[in-house]
Amino acid sequence: MVLGAVLAASALNLALGAAWLAALAGVWAIRRRVPIGAGAVLGVVAALGVVGADRGWFEPPPAASYGEDEADWLRRHFWGGHGAPAGPGFRDTLAARLATVAEEERQTPAIELERRAAAAVALVRGLERLRRRAAGPVSALETAVRRLAFTLTSPEFRNLDARRARSERYLMELAARLDLAQDDAELEAISRALDPAVLATVTLRAVREDLARVDEATRAVFRALGGGNVTVTATSVLAVDDVRGEAATEVRYRMEAAPPARITRIEPAGLHPLVAGDRGRRQVTVAVDGGPPRQVSGAGAVGLEVLAHRIEIVDHRARSAVGEGIRTPLRRIPFSTLRLDPGRAAGRLLVTLQVDGAPGAEALLPVDLPAARLLEVAAPPRALFWVGAPGTLQSTDALDVWRVATSEAFIADGLRVELAPPMRVFRNPAFAALRPYLYQPSLAASLTLVGLAALTAVLASRRRTAAPGSG
Repeated sequence: MVLGAVLAASALNLALGAAWLAALAGVWAIRRRVPIGAGAVLGVVAALGVVGADRGWFEPPPAASYGEDEADWLRRHFWGGHGAPAGPGFRDTLAARLATVAEEERQTPAIELERRAAAAVALVRGLERLRRRAAGPVSALETAVRRLAFTLTSPEFRNLDARRARSERYLMELAARLDLAQDDAELEAISRALDPAVLATVTLRAVREDLARVDEATRAVFRALGGGNVTVTATSVLAVDDVRGEAATEVRYRMEAAPPARITRIEPAGLHPLVAGDRGRRQVTVAVDGGPPRQVSGAGAVGLEVLAHRIEIVDHRARSAVGEGIRTPLRRIPFSTLRLDPGRAAGRLLVTLQVDGAPGAEALLPVDLPAARLLEVAAPPRALFWVGAPGTLQSTDALDVWRVATSEAFIADGLRVELAPPMRVFRNPAFAALRPYLYQPSLAASLTLVGLAALTAVLASRRRTAAPGSG
């Protein structure tokens, strides 16, 4: 029976079998010097177990990735780990700068720039009746709009589509040069080509900067009228089902406009589009001032039936999610790992605001959507082994829920989740309770292995003593 338990533990984690063999060798060494040594060790272990259970010595160790076995644990604690990762090189820095510029160009299509410029001109005209209440900010807005109009009527910006096409070609050529660059001289040349002064001659940055001044002046007008900026918060919930091979992300955006501003239209096209592997399953709903949600297409403008102070947008999408096997030299049974998207920064939405008391004064403003703050991760019962975020696990017969403790948003490359194999032997309450001790060094596991080794020695000595008499 003892050997059966040791073999079962070794099948799960070879480190347990190796630790048991080392403990057995130590007990046998003690027994050679002291005949009752094995029994004494067993008694000491039993006593420590009673005392430790009373004093709370055997709490489960902190969760860790299945891919980090005992060898990694020893290296990290006694040999300084793997060392600090190297910082990004010059080539990587240039690639990041190039990607940032390309993303800025992508997020500002020519038709959007033209619409926002036209809306700014209309807003200035509509604010005439409110000039007394905010004379200075309205004058500043007029100045910003005139500057924008001057830029748009200059020869280099009269055709925004052609200008954007040239910028795209320019950035693609730089990306190709960066891929083929062989020496520092070429990298320095690419760096000079990414200088803001150079980019200003080929990109739409000048128009974006003028529009940013118009947007800031518009917000100043709203503040002068007693209102404030449009604020947005974002939270997300993840659900993963490895049996069905599917992961779902639900991001909830809460948008509020302070009086006297009210929201009249929103354009959800700024939400992330579906990508390959999403299975085309997506649902976007909008609720106004706490009312019932209604489904929208996720593209184009959504007109509101009433002027709203608060809007809630829920973006629910499902995608295929097939886990990758993960194992180590000491852990031969493969678990699975998935990288989930908890809600990256989704870009921006265009929001139309109207000023109370001035029906014709509408502003078309971009509202940046923040990265969502992850609240929880749900999975089939007893499936969650490890989540790459601090939190607590609540497991029931219906569901595993990992409630995230940190308030930080996860952007970078997603959230890593590790799942136990979809078999009854690995997804039951008993195994779930033992998992922390089976895969992480702990006092409880060490005492158990020493106790099993001492018990093995005691039983073996009794068999040897009984053998002559039985013959």
